[in-house]
Amino acid sequence: MIVTGVLTALAVVAPSASAMPGRMVKVASGHWNGEAWTLEVRDQVSGGNVAICYRMSSGTEGLGGSCGNFILPRLAGAPEFGMTLADKIGGCPGTDYVVGPVVAKASGVDVTLSNGQTVRTRTIAPPAGLAQAIGFYVARIPCGTQPTGAVGLSSARTIVARFSGS
Repeated sequence: MIVTGVLTALAVVAPSASAMPGRMVKVASGHWNGEAWTLEVRDQVSGGNVAICYRMSSGTEGLGGSCGNFILPRLAGAPEFGMTLADKIGGCPGTDYVVGPVVAKASGVDVTLSNGQTVRTRTIAPPAGLAQAIGFYVARIPCGTQPTGAVGLSSARTIVARFSGS
């Protein structure tokens, strides 16, 4: 039995980014084709529900962001558990990427794309400053592709999280 969480896209349940208290915490930053990017997150815990808001930015320009709920705990075996695809941003030409939360025990994420290709990325460890220990992932994807599913993998390469659908 694996106890994990799942993020839902119910905006009516999740607070808006401006309404959620707390400050954004820097999760990761890097460069894609010479362009800097930063992922920031804030969360709020209420019972077994963790509301998460994230923001991706590039220099002074916002690339995307959203809010959702990471509900704890849930049992593995459900079609979707322990992760979600919070956002797919891009458009040709441009920087297409996927980003989302994943259970902290995942060390990597494999994202399956509409062209049959799989993009593998390491997870980002839960940053200090958040109320709940949830990891994250962010990965570039080829221009024009859509994610069709993703799995979070442990260091032993066993599935600890799954997201199905686009």
